Amino acid sequence: MSMGRCWTGLLILWVLFSAAACEPERFVEGPTWHYLDALEYAETGRNPEAIAACREALALDSTHVDARMLLGRLFMKQGKFAAAEDEYERVTERVPDHVDAHVALGDLYLRQREFDWAEAAYRRALQLVPDDVALYRRLAAIYGEQARDAKVVEALTRAVELEPDDAGTHCSLGMVYARQVRYGGAIEEFELAIRLDTTNADAHHQLGLTYSRLGRAADAEARFKTAIRHDPGHAEAHTKLGQLLVQQSQLAEGEVALKRAVEIDPFAAEALHRLHRLYTTQGRTAAAGKALEAFEEVSEMRDEVERLRNILRRHPDDASAYHNLGLRYARLGRQADAARRYRRALAINPEDVGARNNLANILLKQGRLAAAITEFETILAYNPRYAQAYNNLGTAYLYAGDARRAAQAYRKAIEADPDYADAHYNLGQLYLSQSLAAEGQAELEIYRRLNEEEDRSVPPDRELRNH
Repeated sequence: MSMGRCWTGLLILWVLFSAAACEPERFVEGPTWHYLDALEYAETGRNPEAIAACREALALDSTHVDARMLLGRLFMKQGKFAAAEDEYERVTERVPDHVDAHVALGDLYLRQREFDWAEAAYRRALQLVPDDVALYRRLAAIYGEQARDAKVVEALTRAVELEPDDAGTHCSLGMVYARQVRYGGAIEEFELAIRLDTTNADAHHQLGLTYSRLGRAADAEARFKTAIRHDPGHAEAHTKLGQLLVQQSQLAEGEVALKRAVEIDPFAAEALHRLHRLYTTQGRTAAAGKALEAFEEVSEMRDEVERLRNILRRHPDDASAYHNLGLRYARLGRQADAARRYRRALAINPEDVGARNNLANILLKQGRLAAAITEFETILAYNPRYAQAYNNLGTAYLYAGDARRAAQAYRKAIEADPDYADAHYNLGQLYLSQSLAAEGQAELEIYRRLNEEEDRSVPPDRELRNH
């Protein structure tokens, strides 16, 4: 070999090693490299990129368990339960003793209220890690949903044996004893929970309930007040305190406590019911009527709201639960509360276009036009064929005084869905406002035809239509 070729070869090697020193990861562009990218994307909330990176890792190595587990978690965040289940099952097929995969399957089934499947998955995990306290708590949650109190006690007792200093477990066990009218055991568990954690508002509240059932009104009142001191937002403690005060003829104080419960939690059906009864006995007909109306409205949603809250207590990263909870707040007219839930959903799953559309509409109603436009445009970046978002974007532009962009957005809505009646209506009204009578009438005629096909009449007003 000539000296020139030797130097050339050495130069090439030097360049390669220098490049590797600067960017070593570029020389291990295998499945693990893509998986590490996916982790980074997931940690920063960039779920689409994380999913794509997981799929790239699995395309190179279909047995990459960590990438498949991460992909399952990402699907769970998006509410794609069937896709998540498929990923977790593939992991258990590949690695039958993968504890986290069995637990993830149990969590998935529990969220969908498939209790037998959830129990089976948790039991498989317990065979692998028989002393896992969290799994016994999960089993207790299943049995609680099924009202199988004896099984709840069995699971929680085992959890206490494994971790005797957990205040929450003692409180949960006390609640079961109270349901079984085993008040002595309930009091013992609540007091133990309080000794372990003096600030445990739930334990104080539950102890107050037990004292109340035993007729120990003074002790009950003291516990309810202690619960509220530790957690001023404890709506149930305010409700029970209000009920107790009314029973003791402290009507003004009781009314304050009950109203405070409703302020904290608009779904506090029991507080509304108690207020209705109080106002009725006082002859305050108008106030009683309003309380009864609110109670009836809330009662229709209360069970579903409690189910969603239970999901979030167990799985605080469930975007769909936050979204659905936001919808219930919106039905009560609590737009600010609804918006907070939509934002929590979007922080977990930025691709939830339904939650983003609902949030954008709230911003639009609040007159925050720039923020609303940003949200609608973000929706369309995720889904360029979302006719509803184009329609709502058009309305936002119109309110902002930009008729040209409004018309463009309405036309894009119609391109995406030619049968979208509201977009034809809005575009027609915009044309009429610009003295484009023929174009406006043509769009309104399409709107009328589409409504007739759905057996609906033309609304008498001319308000812009958003969804």
